[in-house]
Amino acid sequence: MTELTDDQFRDKIRDFLARYADVEGWTRDRYGRAPLDSAPNDVRLARNRRCLTLLHEHGLGAISWPREYGGQGLSNRHSVIFNQEIAGYSLPLGMFIIGHGMCAPTVLAYGTDAQKDRYLPPLLSGEEVWCQLFSEPGAGSDLASVSCRAEPDGDGWVVNGQKVWTSGAHNASFGLLLARSDGTAARHTGLTTFIVAMDNPGIEVRPLVEMTGTAKFNEVFFTDCRLEATAVLGEVGSGWRNAITTLMNERVTIGTSSPGGFGFPSSVLIEEAKLNGKASNPVMVDKMVSIVIAERIVKFLGMRVTEALLSGAEPGPEGSIAKLAGTRLSKTSAALALELVGPASLAWDAADAAGATWADVAVATPGLSIAGGTDEIMRNILAERVLGLPRDPRPNN
Repeated sequence: MTELTDDQFRDKIRDFLARYADVEGWTRDRYGRAPLDSAPNDVRLARNRRCLTLLHEHGLGAISWPREYGGQGLSNRHSVIFNQEIAGYSLPLGMFIIGHGMCAPTVLAYGTDAQKDRYLPPLLSGEEVWCQLFSEPGAGSDLASVSCRAEPDGDGWVVNGQKVWTSGAHNASFGLLLARSDGTAARHTGLTTFIVAMDNPGIEVRPLVEMTGTAKFNEVFFTDCRLEATAVLGEVGSGWRNAITTLMNERVTIGTSSPGGFGFPSSVLIEEAKLNGKASNPVMVDKMVSIVIAERIVKFLGMRVTEALLSGAEPGPEGSIAKLAGTRLSKTSAALALELVGPASLAWDAADAAGATWADVAVATPGLSIAGGTDEIMRNILAERVLGLPRDPRPNN
């Protein structure tokens, strides 16, 4: 099959968007979001799956993945072009971001042929949603301290312990679990990664209600959860290596996402300033200019990460730079939005479907400083791996 030129591929994407964006509700409103972003969970899941199905039907799903695993077999450059073209829209794909952007690369890197054949096609098509079972009450930023235990049991394993802040576990068919498989080994070498079915009778998922009123995160409890030997991803004891691959891809995914996904893009803030008569206020103008500059910096950082990936390099510290810059921009833009709209951020007409948008973003955005590694962890990574500064004290074990 002849590979499309860049211009032909762009035209293909534009034709697809022209056909579906309006009728499917993917066009952004004045806040930079799709009208149905706040729909009930089951409605959003159905919309996410339909969007992914349409993309696959038109040769635009899993663009750079090998054909044998459900992808299009195109280059990473085509993926970049796709992301450029959809930037002005709000395609409902958020429920698959963990599976596609974080779990799939890890399975592809370390999975057996049987695991790739079984898990990748339905993961990429949206038939099966995945989650990431890493953080624990006592092991979040210090991930190597996980205490969830996986103990050998005959030909398989038995898992006991707890995970927390697991995004999308209530929708997930499978999860990527990091557990301690050897309590006597050094903490980084005693870990193993498992692929677990979330309907396993030894797993209980409890939603965590956020201050937005939604429940996107969960607690997950493992009680004598039995896994077969084939559930191990990679080698026993290689869990830390696998986890780093997942986390690097997570930070790249968060760091290169549109700033409009959290906070508000500068175009929305400028328009709101005009509507509220604050566009000539020098203090507000200065703040908006700072947002525009920060957006440009985040864009260039995203381009740097993209170029590294296009060259075949593994995601590295540049993903942490982009992630940290992106979350700072999102929080700054969300805070400025509240200054611009004033009382509308605290009270709104209940009949206005977008009335709570300002408040919703304000209370949702701070979580970005935790997701994918805290701001403090990102700074430590940059200090140690980029600037070469001394490491923080670590436990001797």
